[in-house]
Amino acid sequence: MNLMINEIRHQVQMIADEITSGICRTDMFTWKTNEEEREPNGHDAISITAGSNGHDYLKKALQVLFLVDRRQNCFGARILVADGSSFQRFNQIEGWGPSIWIDTQTHQVEGYIGRDSVVKAGFIDNFDLNIVCQEAYQLINEEC
Repeated sequence: MNLMINEIRHQVQMIADEITSGICRTDMFTWKTNEEEREPNGHDAISITAGSNGHDYLKKALQVLFLVDRRQNCFGARILVADGSSFQRFNQIEGWGPSIWIDTQTHQVEGYIGRDSVVKAGFIDNFDLNIVCQEAYQLINEEC
């Protein structure tokens, strides 16, 4: 379990750092343990290329939950960037795979095992994810 928590902590911090810096690495969502060399392990959740922006995050997200008030105004979103299949070997061992969410309202990247939050890291939104999510929600509503 500690190995899994350390891996999630590393990935959560990496995502928060990249959103803050506004620069994505090519292998951004390639999961690996601290003991392994930094090589892709074949269980990518999302493949985002260098020079990406908030639109790329949203297009490649596994799931987006829009946060909407009763007037149907979007004020943020939760973006699922990794689920249990991204950490396949842990999913087989533990029965519950970890997941990682980006919360554009609280400016936090959150790592979970099952339903339990195990790690959070704050970020500065230099990809304008919150604005991109608001725009996407407006487009969806216009089409309906």
